[in-house]
Amino acid sequence: MRTLAVFIGLVLLGVAGHAVLRWLAHMLHYMHVI
Repeated sequence: MRTLAVFIGLVLLGVAGHAVLRWLAHMLHYMHVI
């Protein structure tokens, strides 16, 4: 049960981290354009 919770937490963390990286990339792109 605990390992499953840790696995789900890591997956959510990875998805959130990927979304943040994409958002940062978009912001840097817009800043570079401006």
